[in-house]
Amino acid sequence: LHVLADQYEDLRHLRDTPYVCFSDADFASQDDPKLRSTSGFCIYLFGSLITWSSKRQTLTAKSTMEAELIAASSAADECSWMHQLLTSLDFLFPALKLPLPGVPLLVDNLAALQTANHPRTNAASKHIALRQFRIRDYSGDNDVTPCIRCLWVPTKLNVADFLTKLLQAVDFARLARFLVNLPPSSTDDNPALGFYLVSPL
Repeated sequence: LHVLADQYEDLRHLRDTPYVCFSDADFASQDDPKLRSTSGFCIYLFGSLITWSSKRQTLTAKSTMEAELIAASSAADECSWMHQLLTSLDFLFPALKLPLPGVPLLVDNLAALQTANHPRTNAASKHIALRQFRIRDYSGDNDVTPCIRCLWVPTKLNVADFLTKLLQAVDFARLARFLVNLPPSSTDDNPALGFYLVSPL
């Protein structure tokens, strides 16, 4: 995580967190007759994959932004539970400092990120069901400790991409190794990036 935080200034918060969540969506999956999108997320705790999901969305999204927001909202539910669990089990992890920082929720769609982080709607988002905007509640305000922090991650480093769509062989092999914390292959374009999950906190 430190390598990723050092390379991207927007991800500097990853230096002080024991967990991280990656979220992604495949807009209008061609193998679905209703053209519903696919949501995927995976959560790492102390560098180990502990929970993941790949699921067809029940709603038909009208845009990539909406599909990504629905996926992020589902991931936020799991992140909130993880945050509450670790807070209540702090005696098992003496190295953790309370209050715990919010779970970094990494998405690769800037429009979805802006919608999740800013409490306003526009022509592109006013039709989205209100329940998808609970992600803003998890982000907290001045009086509430946030359960999550929505951050941007490059698509090539979004591990959840593995769970949502067909990939080229090179990308599939690279993300598959990252997903289970294996060192990067010597054929990777940038092997150093492979250690953003396996590096110790």
